[in-house]
Amino acid sequence: VYAFKNAALEILTWANDRGLVTVLEQPNVYQPVMHRLLSRERQEHSTWEESRDNDEHRQEEADRQVAEWEVADLILCPSEFVQDGIRQAGGPVERTAVVPYGVDFSPRSEPRLSPDRGLNVLTVGTVGLRKGAPYLLDAARRSEATFRAVGTVSVSEEARIRLEDHVELTGQVPRSEVEEHYEWADVFLLPSICEGSATVVYEAMAKALPVICTPNTGSIVRDGVEGFIVPIRNSDAIA
Repeated sequence: VYAFKNAALEILTWANDRGLVTVLEQPNVYQPVMHRLLSRERQEHSTWEESRDNDEHRQEEADRQVAEWEVADLILCPSEFVQDGIRQAGGPVERTAVVPYGVDFSPRSEPRLSPDRGLNVLTVGTVGLRKGAPYLLDAARRSEATFRAVGTVSVSEEARIRLEDHVELTGQVPRSEVEEHYEWADVFLLPSICEGSATVVYEAMAKALPVICTPNTGSIVRDGVEGFIVPIRNSDAIA
């Protein structure tokens, strides 16, 4: 019996009582780890987003995740970052396995990096603190490259104005149009603070783009091979 985080406890308990093998998918990092990382971002960038903390249910969610780990025979993690979150919580790491995701994406149709134009840097995903928007802005400020962010903009109007001085914000676009933006790009950037394993990185790799991302993006990128792994909150390393 296969079930997903936060929806699995009753199902897997039922299955265990009947001697069935139980598999839990943990698609993103343990909730208290995510809360700790994002709380610091909201403190350091207090004008970027309104707090979305839900104190009433946060501990309940964390306790539920732990209870699900206990009844699962196998816990599937999409990245070592997610697996490490279970380790930090003292969870049953010996019953985890890392199984990266994948995408079905067409190969790139045009060659990269024409010498008659500058460098194009693309980010895809919600523009906000979790995806590292302040570090995207800082890197764009100190670069002569053209930066584009494709996705819903969830920052304050003040932060949006600051971003638009250095980054083209397309807003949300239909999935049918996303591939056009990958074709436009020479480099893919995702300086995320917290992910499970970001699908957009797989898409960028399928398009043969070198990727700059953080360990917390949960990617399969190898530093110096498919791209570069930079520390979180480090605009200097991105630049």
